[in-house]
Amino acid sequence: MNFSFAGTPEVLAPVHRIWNRLLDPQAVAHAGPGVDRVDVVDAQHFKVLTILKLGAFKLSFTMNVELFDLIPERELKMKAKGKATGSSIEVVSRIRLEPLDEQRTRLHWNATTDIGGIVARVGGQRLEGLAQELTQRFWDRFIKGVESPS
Repeated sequence: MNFSFAGTPEVLAPVHRIWNRLLDPQAVAHAGPGVDRVDVVDAQHFKVLTILKLGAFKLSFTMNVELFDLIPERELKMKAKGKATGSSIEVVSRIRLEPLDEQRTRLHWNATTDIGGIVARVGGQRLEGLAQELTQRFWDRFIKGVESPS
């Protein structure tokens, strides 16, 4: 099953702060729903253990995440590919940063999700709503973390 989602939120943070967070595996993973653990492989690769609930099912996905096609402080692509027992998921995102002024940035993002296996068969049409909810939750949490840095 394939799904595509997009958004263009305005973020109350300068481009450089958003860029630095996008390159930080811990910050990216922290925004991900169900993230249990992050293992950094190198500056552009990391593994994420994610535990998701789908109705009565609880699935653990090990996601291999790659950042690529980086144009510093402007855009990048992110691919997350993982497997759980009898299921697979792949998400490819493109992120582009548009400075609005020194403290505001428009974050253009789009994500294509491909889910296969048991999850796709059992989840049926509810899966699109869940995928959209998880994607939106990720971006909401990511933006909240960027706007209120600790």
